[in-house]
Amino acid sequence: MSSFVKYIMIILFCWSCPLIAQKEVKKRNKAWKKSLNKPVLLKSISDFYLETSMLNYPQDSIYKTSKRGEASKALKKEWSKIKKIKSAKTLKGQGGNALDIGYLITKAKKSYAYITAWRKTEDAMKIEVQLIKEIEKSSSTILEHPNNLRRVWEEYSNAHQPTKLLKITCHQDVVYFNNGITYNGIDEMIPKYKYMAAPNWKIKLMPGHLMALSDSLIFEIGTYISSGEGQYVLIWSKKSDAWKIEFDFNF
Repeated sequence: MSSFVKYIMIILFCWSCPLIAQKEVKKRNKAWKKSLNKPVLLKSISDFYLETSMLNYPQDSIYKTSKRGEASKALKKEWSKIKKIKSAKTLKGQGGNALDIGYLITKAKKSYAYITAWRKTEDAMKIEVQLIKEIEKSSSTILEHPNNLRRVWEEYSNAHQPTKLLKITCHQDVVYFNNGITYNGIDEMIPKYKYMAAPNWKIKLMPGHLMALSDSLIFEIGTYISSGEGQYVLIWSKKSDAWKIEFDFNF
């Protein structure tokens, strides 16, 4: 096989991988919607979640981990039937994981934005993180706000100063969810971010899709490149006239 043919095969493989991820996520979204709309849903909808997941729904004032059954009860309480799920962007992750961001529309004609982190398991893709918030009107320039702070985040990370990074770019009550564990606030996150102090540490954040939910809330998913490659979720919010990170997740 010639080197040219090998090159073409590699290109085709790289091009097809995101499409495969999109197809699988679309299939899981459709099955999740069907299960959610069933009159009796507690057990069936629970099967879509990991044993412990990070869930944040419109009625939630805080980010918190939940057991599978708690997800079912929260969903049943909050919504009438989901009429439509529309994915805006799907990012393929390592080992078959995927991040998905998009819109939900209920039969009551309410519109929500969602981010779902799908973790590949032996059985199927299951939900590790699910964030859903109602969409309000927002300014057309609102999506510019994270750009400078994201650059600052990278600069302090690559300068091996994680404490300054957290204090400058994150709200005091920021939440970080990683490997099933929730870290609440900057003080709990500082020890977790110590790996950035390593002399050879470097990272690049590449935003994949941003979505404005209001004039004070933005969803973002993207890809990070360091010693390897992975995907991240950042929720940006404006509090006391300052834009900062209120939620962080990656895999």
